[in-house]
Amino acid sequence: MKRLLVTVLVATLVLTLAIPGAAAVKERQAEGVTSFMLNPTCDPTFSGDPGTWCPIVDGEVLLGLANPGSKTGTIKGSQLFEGVLAIASDGSLTMTGSVVFTGRVKACGYGTVEFDVAGSGFLTPGQGSGAFFETNEQTIVGGSLPIEGVVRELGNGTGNEDGTAGTLEYEGEYTCDQRGRGHS
Repeated sequence: MKRLLVTVLVATLVLTLAIPGAAAVKERQAEGVTSFMLNPTCDPTFSGDPGTWCPIVDGEVLLGLANPGSKTGTIKGSQLFEGVLAIASDGSLTMTGSVVFTGRVKACGYGTVEFDVAGSGFLTPGQGSGAFFETNEQTIVGGSLPIEGVVRELGNGTGNEDGTAGTLEYEGEYTCDQRGRGHS
């Protein structure tokens, strides 16, 4: 009986101590603005040397991108997006790639965050041309911070033909496990 009482007391103590630790990880909201320079890695106008033209596969122009940029707001620092924008003849598009971010994440600290990017939408030709993203999810997959979550950049991402940065607002959710769990 005495052994059972000690076992119950120890188990209760362990559970009581574990509960505050679990509460240390809470979901946080992310919001801010991403600025980026549109840097194609091939020539989408198909002028000049054919060796620089963007490839066309299954009727889609595959526009390679290496876009440096920055985030302000909850996530603040510099980033590089590398990926491919596949543009169909009807103006619809899909995007895949990755972002490597270096900077500060509120309540998580300073370090790197790696995102996998997947998006879709359509081109918006004319004045203020760019792309409208119906989906654009950036899922956190690694980095030096103990963070997990997703950032979404939806809406109209304007072009930067005049040399200025394009912008997209972002929102999302993340957790930061300061106890050392998460991504390494």
